[in-house]
Amino acid sequence: MIADGEAELSPDSSPRSHRPELDDGPGDFADQIAVNWNIVHRSDEQYVAVPLATAYHQRACASFARGDLGVALADVQRARELDDFPPYRTTLAAVLDASNRGSEARAVIAAALADWSSPEAWDVPPEEERGRAHAMRGAFALRDGDLELAESELRRAFELHPTAAYAHHLGAVLYARDDLEAAREVESRAVELQSDDPRYRWALAVTLHDLGRVNEAFVHARAAVSRDAAYRERMLRRFGRP
Repeated sequence: MIADGEAELSPDSSPRSHRPELDDGPGDFADQIAVNWNIVHRSDEQYVAVPLATAYHQRACASFARGDLGVALADVQRARELDDFPPYRTTLAAVLDASNRGSEARAVIAAALADWSSPEAWDVPPEEERGRAHAMRGAFALRDGDLELAESELRRAFELHPTAAYAHHLGAVLYARDDLEAAREVESRAVELQSDDPRYRWALAVTLHDLGRVNEAFVHARAAVSRDAAYRERMLRRFGRP
């Protein structure tokens, strides 16, 4: 798909339009179809560029998962050249951060969130994608030691897209801020959302133990051990019993 798409975009080729014919019907109806298909003001070339960008982004994600950061970076940058689709920015930030280019990653996320919150913004991504961007910015802030910003961003991420992972990370920030009751609340949500993950069980067990709710903590600690024996040593150190 990538090879064929690049060939169609080359100067020596004649791009084929995938645009539906809009000139035969009433003007209002044609305009509405154009809006629904998101094809207003698009050239014929963009009907090749947009799916080609999607292919590059998919390959970038696969390369990133394998740890092939050079290919991932080149592909996601090419995807953005072809179509500056909002999710590509978040992927670019993730690849830059993994490539030890943290300041660039932070700049990409900050610019994306600023653009999406602008009153003039028209290409605002869905809540799931905005949650991903806020979560990433929260992770950067946590790494930088800015716990206030980390809490704010992770709360926003969880509001937009309530996942166990976001609740877990928010709990870690609240625990670091010594707000144990708030940490317990969101860690409980993480367990509710994904009860079979031992990381979430253990985090809740630690917070409950620190709150003096030892019996409740022990239940979650044992649940963590039942799913991952690596937690057994931690449980022995904290509870003194298996």
